[in-house]
Order: sequence, then structure tokens, then C-alpha cells
Amino acid sequence: MTIGYRWMVTMGCVLAIVLGIGIGTKFSQWSHAENQDSVWGTGLPPEETAAVPETSVRPVAKAPPQLRVVSALPRVSPDAPELLGRLQPLLNKGADMSIAAEGFRDAETFAAVAHAARNTEVPFMVLKHQVVNKRKPLDKAIAALKPSANAPIEANRARAEARSDIAGLAG
Repeated sequence: MTIGYRWMVTMGCVLAIVLGIGIGTKFSQWSHAENQDSVWGTGLPPEETAAVPETSVRPVAKAPPQLRVVSALPRVSPDAPELLGRLQPLLNKGADMSIAAEGFRDAETFAAVAHAARNTEVPFMVLKHQVVNKRKPLDKAIAALKPSANAPIEANRARAEARSDIAGLAG
């Protein structure tokens, strides 16, 4: 085969894929508009559906808004003195709590990492590095550092203990 022939075959395949994607997108939009009644319905009771003329514009069904989880926990800074005092016993004796709290976006994550480090016997700074610097979820960080631990259970346990600590600050 010549280079020109190979080039033409390759470009033909690329063109076919691009056209297929374009036609498929238009077809799916067209078929969705045609079958809107069968999938989503008109939003009207059956007796009122007959009164809606076929030429009227039907409302587009909207997805429900995303639910926002609002925490009942008080807002506490990771470097709040009350929290640091509560978490001090979890870390090594003489640990600098301001350095330990550095880099955490919220107090709950800081407290959860401290509890997880104590519960799994993984050094706090190593676990902190995985969560803060490498941006791993707590359960993935635990699994990477201590494969013998049941990481999801340990992470949930640490989060529950952290929430308890933070709730105890408010009351």
C-alpha cells in the first residue's frame, strides 16, 4: 500500500466517526422530542391531557435540584484552640498542634485523620500527607498505608469520632 492510500483510508475512518457522532446526537435529540410523552408524560392528569392540543409546546421535564447536605455541626476552624486541645492526646506527645492542623480545609477532616491515625496506628503526618497533599479520600489513604485494616470501616469510625469531638465543642 502506498502512503497516500493509507492516509485516505485513515481520513475516511475519521470522517465516518465524526459524522456518526454528529448524526447520532441529532437523532437522539429528535427521538427524545418525539417520545417525550411516552417517557416523561405531559405532567397533567389523564382527563386534562385530552384538552392539550398536539401543536402546543410541551414543557421540558427538569431534573430535581441537587440536595444540599447541611451539617448540624458547628463551624470550627481546624486551628481552633478548643479543637487542638481535644485532639492533642491523639497525637504523639509534644506534637506541634499548629503544624498538625496546617493544610486542612475543615476541622472535621483534621479530627478524622487524627482519630484514624490513632485507631490504625499509622503515623499522623504520613496519613495527613496522603489526605492533604495527595488529596486521597481517608479510606483510600488508610488502605494504601495499612492494607490489613478494613479501610472503609476505619474511615467511618474516625469520621464519627471527629463529629462527636466537634459536636462536643458546641455543647
